[in-house]
Amino acid sequence: MEKRSNTKSQANNVVTLKELWYQCLSNWKWFVLSVMACLMVAGAYLWVTPKEYNRSATIMIKPENNRNSGSFTSQLQNMGDMNLFGTVSDVQNEILCIQSTDIMLETVKRMHLDYTYSSRKHLTDKGILYGSNLPVEVLVEDIRPEQGLSMTLQVKNKEIVITDLQTGIDGVEINDNNEYVCQPDSTVKTDAGVIRVHLKQENLTERTIYITRHGFHSSVRQLQSKLSFSLANKQSAIINMACKDFVPARAEDILNTIVTVYNESWVKDKNLLAISTSDFINERIRVIEDELGTVDKGISSFKSENNMADVSVASTQNIAQTINSENAIRGYTNELYMVRYIRNFMTQNNDKLLPTGLGLSSAAINSQIDEYNAQLLRRNNILRYSSDSNPLVVEINNGLTAMHAAVLVGLDNEKVRLEQLIQAEKSNQEKYAGRISNTPKLESDLRAIERQQEVKEQLYLYLLQKREENELTQAFTAYNTRIVANPYGGLAPVAPKKSSIMMLALLLGLFLPLNVIYLRMVFNTVVRGRKDMEGLATPFVGEIPQYGSKRTSKNSKDELVVKANSRSVINEAFRVVRSNLEFMLDNGQKKVVMMTSFNPGSGKTFVTANLAASLAVKGKKVVAVDFDMRHASLSNYVGRPGQGLSNYLAGIIDSCPILEHPEQKNLSIIPSGTIPPNPTELLYSDRLSALLEKLKADYDLIFLDCPPVEMLADASIIARYADKTLFVVRSGLMEREMLPVIDSYYEEQKLPNMVVLLNGTEKYNGHYGYHYGYYHHYGDYYNDDKFTV
Repeated sequence: MEKRSNTKSQANNVVTLKELWYQCLSNWKWFVLSVMACLMVAGAYLWVTPKEYNRSATIMIKPENNRNSGSFTSQLQNMGDMNLFGTVSDVQNEILCIQSTDIMLETVKRMHLDYTYSSRKHLTDKGILYGSNLPVEVLVEDIRPEQGLSMTLQVKNKEIVITDLQTGIDGVEINDNNEYVCQPDSTVKTDAGVIRVHLKQENLTERTIYITRHGFHSSVRQLQSKLSFSLANKQSAIINMACKDFVPARAEDILNTIVTVYNESWVKDKNLLAISTSDFINERIRVIEDELGTVDKGISSFKSENNMADVSVASTQNIAQTINSENAIRGYTNELYMVRYIRNFMTQNNDKLLPTGLGLSSAAINSQIDEYNAQLLRRNNILRYSSDSNPLVVEINNGLTAMHAAVLVGLDNEKVRLEQLIQAEKSNQEKYAGRISNTPKLESDLRAIERQQEVKEQLYLYLLQKREENELTQAFTAYNTRIVANPYGGLAPVAPKKSSIMMLALLLGLFLPLNVIYLRMVFNTVVRGRKDMEGLATPFVGEIPQYGSKRTSKNSKDELVVKANSRSVINEAFRVVRSNLEFMLDNGQKKVVMMTSFNPGSGKTFVTANLAASLAVKGKKVVAVDFDMRHASLSNYVGRPGQGLSNYLAGIIDSCPILEHPEQKNLSIIPSGTIPPNPTELLYSDRLSALLEKLKADYDLIFLDCPPVEMLADASIIARYADKTLFVVRSGLMEREMLPVIDSYYEEQKLPNMVVLLNGTEKYNGHYGYHYGYYHHYGDYYNDDKFTV
């Protein structure tokens, strides 16, 4: 039986869709109210929430070889003279650069996004002032970056009145209740600082403007939350930019400003190498200018001291050969000078860019220097947004160290090679110089001085040329981006989405009562209806529907609901139970029916009175005995007289009073009488058996209204006189886990010929509900010790 009861309990605890559907239909008002409430809340939310508009723009990160195409700098690079920009942009890295805090902060500062202007005290999309709608602009001079501020600005008679000034400094809030008056395009000194009011509209009208200033940090975070960046596809260099804002014009200005700030920052970064080269060239020009001045003075002094004028070459042929050697020596000497200088520069400056395009003939060394500069620029660019402990920075530093050493080795090898070439050319020069035996020694000395002059002049002109080329490179540096599509967007707001919110409100309005109903069904452990009793082995005699509402139930009223010739639902239910009971009583062979239950408040007395009335309507002579002497509910149907069964059993009176019901013919009721202190002992009286025998002789059916079986022993004593036990189960009151106990009573025959009646079902169409409470009123009556004779 225990295994069977567990299986039944599990089956009864399952909530089917059909049951849930009927419950939802029966509580349709809940759904209507819930949907209306949710829609009203959603409408209020849409009314007070500022509307956001979306603006999108598209930019393209230009490839490196296209940024300077057709420019003079590009031609110089193609000639191989200067190759200052050799890196290729990584689009993903550029997106990170655009989103960087530096770019956002500069955008906030340029557009004054840390200030918010509204014509309403509570911010809504209809009250935001920007652009052409903003009559005046306010800036607080020398304000701290993270200092918050709020004020109210009123335009009165072409004057500006500032009130309600509030600010916070070092965690201390300052409330300035003073009134400050100033003219447009002027300043006014306040406790928060000097406030500058800038006029943006010529014709001012009287109005009130609420101004709020947020710190740069919070403004940057707010700006970053409005923006989104994405690649058009993985293979392209096109970036889609989007900005959401309460003012469409401001969103467009934000996108344009971000692109401008990014381009300026990119150009500044790319010009760092050119600026470094320019500094190097200018320094060398100053040094060579000083050296040229010294050589010029030496020539002048030599000619003055030796009274020499200009002379032609004594021997054209020998001099021509000598000149060729001298030219070669000069070229090699220039290269050797540059090699030594670059090597000294690298030795003294480890983390600086190396000068490029200085005319070294070694392609390998030029390539090494260009690669070293590129890696150094990459390292410096990463360090802007990272630290020295970044694994990528550490890896690049290791590479730079190796490349630095390799460049030094290459320069040393080039130095040795140039020295060997110079020595060889000097040998040739000495060979041809020996042939000029007739050239005066003074002319030879002068030539030596002039040779120094020519070397320095050529080097000076060379550096001037490179300086101009470098300036042109800076001037012709193109932006890194090209705007593919300017900021654009629709007129409809993208947030809040009215249709989605209203749909969500509708679904929420349906879900909330559905969830409540479902949870009530799941956690409902009481008997709900006929379905819960289908697995009982105890015979089922019928069910009585709920008469009236649960809270104002007429089942508890002292009146009969069974009427002759009535076709109501409750009358039909009692007729069905009457027919089933007559069949079980073997057509009058058994007369005594005991009524009992598990729980107080099960409607046992109501069923007893009306079932007896139903039989009386049929012409049966029926008597109902109120054995519930502590509660005496059945006695209320005949006015609850002072004397009754308890007085008879106690021997106080000689005959038991039998009262006819005033409204129903053939129905008699024996009241319980005075509440005794020992009702259980009275049931052992011999008078009880005599009374029942007399009733059997005088009446067709006898109903015994007994107390609940589990609370008192009265029912088990009275069961000796009963032919049939009608066990009343109240829907919504008795726990389902008690149903197996009823079966145990039936199978163990603790009560004679027990049958079950279900009382208080919500509907009579086979579907039950879950709106029942659980009340324990009965025990209070059984604890009452009053007894009046």
